[in-house]
Amino acid sequence: LDLIRDLGDGWELKNQAFYEDMDHYKYSSYGFTAKFDSYVWEDKITLSFPMTLGEVNANNSVGMNYRYYTGIDREAFGDEIFDRRDISVGATPNDSFDSGHEGNVSLGNGQYLRPFTSQNFSVSKNTGAFVVPDVNWRNWNLTLGYRLDYYDVKASEKAFATAGNLIGDADGDGSPDWYSDTGDTDSFNVSLAYKTPWGVVPYFTYAESGSLATNSAGGIPVENIQNGSWIQDSKLREAGISQFHLDGRSPV
Repeated sequence: LDLIRDLGDGWELKNQAFYEDMDHYKYSSYGFTAKFDSYVWEDKITLSFPMTLGEVNANNSVGMNYRYYTGIDREAFGDEIFDRRDISVGATPNDSFDSGHEGNVSLGNGQYLRPFTSQNFSVSKNTGAFVVPDVNWRNWNLTLGYRLDYYDVKASEKAFATAGNLIGDADGDGSPDWYSDTGDTDSFNVSLAYKTPWGVVPYFTYAESGSLATNSAGGIPVENIQNGSWIQDSKLREAGISQFHLDGRSPV
């Protein structure tokens, strides 16, 4: 959902919001059962405005955002029955294959349906601010970007053994243990390009960023919070050549 206000003289104020929900069951995820249930929403406010200084023109954007995520990542790694059959024979009465189940589902006589061996519950809150100047001078283009993020995360691991007993309960209170942490990180990028008269544009980009290390459902694993690796850094160096139509409108 975009709400845009034209402030005049090239100035624009924009509020963008979105909501996304995922409920996904995978009967076979790397040979195991997986079930993902999560949702995320975000609101972002951006102020865009131009600046001119002699031959230098810049289109600038500054803003901030807030994002909220919560989700459950259920996996059955290490506790699943595989069905190996002779395909020349086909199905037989002793074939067995069972998907993961939630909780302790007893069949009697000490037998249980196959539980999800790991259920990761996590919540993350992100507040960020950013600035992006896009500067043009003659045939040169310089794009800069900087972003600062603050995170507040927590997660718990509801793990079950084959007999259905809870093993993600270090304090023995009968409930999964929660772990939490807060932290901040920043990201920046620099990209320089030169547009030749023939539509060929050589460019170079360098970027460093910090972001959340997430699982398949977009959540934070407990072990990452415990060992402090839930924010991870990355670097990018890229050089290349792109080509545009001589009218300057669309890439080839």
